[in-house]
Amino acid sequence: MPRTCPDDATSLQIQTLRGLALDVCPECAGLYFDEGELAALQEGGTAALESVEASATPSGLVLIDCETPKRCPGCASLMCRYAYRYSSDIRLDGCPRCGGIWVQDGELAKIAAHVAAPPAVFGGVPSARAAAEDENAAATRHHSLLSRIAARFAS
Repeated sequence: MPRTCPDDATSLQIQTLRGLALDVCPECAGLYFDEGELAALQEGGTAALESVEASATPSGLVLIDCETPKRCPGCASLMCRYAYRYSSDIRLDGCPRCGGIWVQDGELAKIAAHVAAPPAVFGGVPSARAAAEDENAAATRHHSLLSRIAARFAS
Protein backbone atom coordinates (compact mmCIF):
# COMPACT_ATOMS: atom_id res chain seq x y z
CA MET A 1 0.00 0.00 0.00
CA PRO A 2 1.55 3.36 -0.99
CA ARG A 3 2.26 5.79 1.80
CA THR A 4 0.70 9.25 1.71
CA CYS A 5 1.58 12.56 3.32
CA PRO A 6 -0.52 13.16 6.44
CA ASP A 7 -0.58 16.90 5.68
CA ASP A 8 -1.60 17.05 2.00
CA ALA A 9 -2.34 13.42 0.94
CA THR A 10 0.43 13.45 -1.70
CA SER A 11 2.03 10.07 -2.44
CA LEU A 12 5.35 9.84 -0.63
CA GLN A 13 8.46 9.08 -2.65
CA ILE A 14 11.29 6.94 -1.32
CA GLN A 15 14.64 8.73 -1.34
CA THR A 16 17.90 7.31 -0.05
CA LEU A 17 19.39 10.02 2.12
CA ARG A 18 22.48 9.44 4.28
CA GLY A 19 22.06 5.69 3.79
CA LEU A 20 18.42 5.62 4.91
CA ALA A 21 15.46 4.89 2.63
CA LEU A 22 13.12 7.68 3.75
CA ASP A 23 9.60 8.51 2.61
CA VAL A 24 9.57 12.13 1.40
CA CYS A 25 6.63 14.31 0.38
CA PRO A 26 7.55 16.03 -2.89
CA GLU A 27 5.07 18.85 -2.18
CA CYS A 28 5.69 19.92 1.43
CA ALA A 29 9.11 18.28 2.04
CA GLY A 30 7.81 16.35 5.04
CA LEU A 31 9.73 13.21 5.96
CA TYR A 32 8.46 9.95 7.41
CA PHE A 33 10.91 7.98 9.53
CA ASP A 34 10.16 4.34 10.29
CA GLU A 35 10.92 3.31 13.85
CA GLY A 36 14.60 3.79 14.66
CA GLU A 37 15.48 5.78 11.52
CA LEU A 38 15.48 9.23 13.15
CA ALA A 39 17.74 7.95 15.93
CA ALA A 40 20.07 6.45 13.32
CA LEU A 41 20.21 9.76 11.45
CA GLN A 42 20.97 11.68 14.65
CA GLU A 43 24.04 9.51 15.22
CA GLY A 44 25.53 11.32 12.22
CA GLY A 45 25.34 14.62 14.12
CA THR A 46 24.04 17.99 13.03
CA ALA A 47 25.64 17.68 9.58
CA ALA A 48 23.54 14.59 8.86
CA LEU A 49 20.32 16.30 10.00
CA GLU A 50 21.05 19.42 7.95
CA SER A 51 22.02 17.35 4.89
CA VAL A 52 18.72 15.43 4.89
CA GLU A 53 16.77 18.65 5.52
CA ALA A 54 18.40 20.27 2.48
CA SER A 55 17.89 17.18 0.31
CA ALA A 56 14.14 16.97 0.90
CA THR A 57 13.31 20.02 -1.17
CA PRO A 58 9.66 20.41 -2.19
CA SER A 59 8.72 20.70 -5.85
CA GLY A 60 6.54 23.74 -5.09
CA LEU A 61 5.98 26.18 -2.28
CA VAL A 62 3.18 24.89 -0.10
CA LEU A 63 2.45 26.17 3.39
CA ILE A 64 0.59 23.64 5.48
CA ASP A 65 -0.25 24.08 9.13
CA CYS A 66 -3.08 21.74 9.93
CA GLU A 67 -4.63 21.31 13.34
CA THR A 68 -6.45 18.09 12.44
CA PRO A 69 -5.05 14.73 13.55
CA LYS A 70 -2.66 13.14 11.09
CA ARG A 71 -2.77 9.56 9.84
CA CYS A 72 0.45 7.59 9.97
CA PRO A 73 1.92 6.95 6.50
CA GLY A 74 3.18 3.59 7.77
CA CYS A 75 0.04 2.03 9.26
CA ALA A 76 -2.77 4.65 8.91
CA SER A 77 -3.28 4.96 12.69
CA LEU A 78 -3.89 8.38 14.21
CA MET A 79 -0.62 10.03 15.12
CA CYS A 80 0.02 11.92 18.37
CA ARG A 81 2.10 15.07 18.95
CA TYR A 82 5.23 14.49 20.98
CA ALA A 83 7.92 16.80 22.30
CA TYR A 84 11.38 16.25 20.87
CA ARG A 85 13.53 16.10 24.01
CA TYR A 86 12.35 17.76 27.17
CA SER A 87 14.30 20.98 26.69
CA SER A 88 12.93 21.90 23.25
CA ASP A 89 9.75 23.37 21.85
CA ILE A 90 9.99 21.07 18.82
CA ARG A 91 6.87 18.96 18.32
CA LEU A 92 6.86 15.87 16.12
CA ASP A 93 4.00 13.62 15.09
CA GLY A 94 4.60 10.04 16.19
CA CYS A 95 2.66 6.84 15.72
CA PRO A 96 2.00 4.98 18.97
CA ARG A 97 1.22 1.82 16.98
CA CYS A 98 4.21 1.35 14.65
CA GLY A 99 6.68 3.87 16.09
CA GLY A 100 6.99 5.94 12.91
CA ILE A 101 7.72 9.68 13.10
CA TRP A 102 6.52 12.41 10.72
CA VAL A 103 8.94 15.35 10.45
CA GLN A 104 7.71 18.45 8.66
CA ASP A 105 9.90 20.66 6.51
CA GLY A 106 12.27 22.67 8.68
CA GLU A 107 12.03 20.48 11.76
CA LEU A 108 15.30 18.61 11.12
CA ALA A 109 17.07 21.98 11.04
CA LYS A 110 15.45 22.85 14.39
CA ILE A 111 16.61 19.50 15.80
CA ALA A 112 20.15 20.14 14.53
CA ALA A 113 20.17 23.60 16.17
CA HIS A 114 18.85 22.14 19.40
CA VAL A 115 21.47 19.38 19.48
CA ALA A 116 24.28 21.85 18.79
CA ALA A 117 23.25 24.46 21.41
CA PRO A 118 23.76 24.26 25.17
CA PRO A 119 20.56 23.55 27.17
CA ALA A 120 20.39 27.08 28.64
CA VAL A 121 19.73 28.51 25.15
CA PHE A 122 16.32 26.81 25.09
CA GLY A 123 15.10 28.12 28.43
CA GLY A 124 16.58 25.49 30.71
CA VAL A 125 15.62 21.92 31.22
CA PRO A 126 13.27 21.82 34.27
CA SER A 127 10.40 23.99 32.99
CA ALA A 128 10.59 22.63 29.45
CA ARG A 129 10.72 19.09 30.80
CA ALA A 130 7.62 19.63 32.94
CA ALA A 131 5.73 21.11 29.97
CA ALA A 132 6.78 18.23 27.69
CA GLU A 133 5.83 15.65 30.30
CA ASP A 134 2.38 17.26 30.68
CA GLU A 135 1.88 17.33 26.90
CA ASN A 136 3.01 13.72 26.46
CA ALA A 137 0.84 12.58 29.38
CA ALA A 138 -2.20 14.24 27.79
CA ALA A 139 -1.44 12.52 24.47
CA THR A 140 -1.07 9.17 26.24
CA ARG A 141 -4.39 9.64 28.06
CA HIS A 142 -6.04 10.55 24.75
CA HIS A 143 -4.60 7.45 23.04
CA SER A 144 -5.61 5.24 25.98
CA LEU A 145 -9.16 6.58 25.85
CA LEU A 146 -9.36 5.94 22.10
CA SER A 147 -8.08 2.39 22.63
CA ARG A 148 -10.68 1.67 25.30
CA ILE A 149 -13.48 3.06 23.12
CA ALA A 150 -12.30 1.01 20.13
CA ALA A 151 -12.10 -2.15 22.30
CA ARG A 152 -15.70 -1.69 23.47
CA PHE A 153 -16.98 -1.42 19.92
CA ALA A 154 -14.87 -4.40 18.81
CA SER A 155 -16.49 -6.73 21.38
